[in-house]
Amino acid sequence: MGWTGNRGRREMAPTFLPAPEGRLEVERVTARTLVGAGFRAEPGECVALAGPGADGSTLCRVLAGRLRPEAGAVRLGGVPLDRYPPRQLAWLVGHLPAEVGLLPGTVTDNIARMSALPEPELVAEAAELAGAHEAILRLPDGYATRLGEDGDPLGDGLQRRIGLARALYGDPRLVVLDAPDAGLDAAGEAALAACLARLKAARVTVVMAPRRQHWLRLADRVLDLGGEAAPARAA
Repeated sequence: MGWTGNRGRREMAPTFLPAPEGRLEVERVTARTLVGAGFRAEPGECVALAGPGADGSTLCRVLAGRLRPEAGAVRLGGVPLDRYPPRQLAWLVGHLPAEVGLLPGTVTDNIARMSALPEPELVAEAAELAGAHEAILRLPDGYATRLGEDGDPLGDGLQRRIGLARALYGDPRLVVLDAPDAGLDAAGEAALAACLARLKAARVTVVMAPRRQHWLRLADRVLDLGGEAAPARAA
């Protein structure tokens, strides 16, 4: 399907601020038990978070604009996150939370973030990038399959892949993945690795807080939440 990371403009037009590249600056962010976290990432880089799981989730929420830090700053393309209008920020920053939280509605509704005007082509492209497209097609009604509370009747692995597709829907310049490997089988892990490679090739910046240590090897740098960002080979 040739996902390029430059789609999905219809709903957010006009753009409120110039669309940035994915240069990410995190300056001494403090939130909850997380104290003084800081690093920089250039477009197309992947930074993995290591250390206490709760701190990783907290930093992911801050980077996604879901939690305001008590101190410090986060900039995307040189602009503080809170300067972006919420509607634009939702297109620029994709977020996979630790708890996927799918909502009652169709698979399409969930990938398109319950939009009143989902774009089917973008939905399918996001699902393909997340490695969920073929599995979705095997569902009783494909993308029109209706989900209940907590993503019922889907298994955890497919729920997480659909959650990843939701994070990729639109035109993200930054993708934040909290526990992206949770509940994945071997096929799901292969799909996730392929997704990360394609995001990097499209110059999308990725920050992930994986559950399993071997994912740290796929990152350009590893941020020990008690220390500094370092090359992944030093982790």
